[in-house]
Amino acid sequence: MLAAGVGPAAAAAGTATALTVAALAGEPYDLAISAGIAGGFAPAAPVGGVVVAERIVAADLGAQDREGGFLPVVELGFGTNAHEVAEELVRTVAHATGAVRGDVLTVATVSYTHL
Repeated sequence: MLAAGVGPAAAAAGTATALTVAALAGEPYDLAISAGIAGGFAPAAPVGGVVVAERIVAADLGAQDREGGFLPVVELGFGTNAHEVAEELVRTVAHATGAVRGDVLTVATVSYTHL
């Protein structure tokens, strides 16, 4: 298990380092699982529930436009902000865990609701 840090950049850097070290040692990983703490979308995925990502979306990766709107990185021509997960893997893990399937968003800024 690797605790890579808070935020997408720390998670990416830590994961890339661990995968590279393992590969160079001749012991590459067969599977990497990204797990984290997140909010929920009741009732389908309440707080405390388990969700298996069908697609991982960097939801706030982009830029503000002149009108105060948001342009995703894909519209800026700098790559993609979404990564699909293999259907067979999603189906197998969701079945084994009883998890909800759906898009999982990653963001650099958190939000909350007062209850």
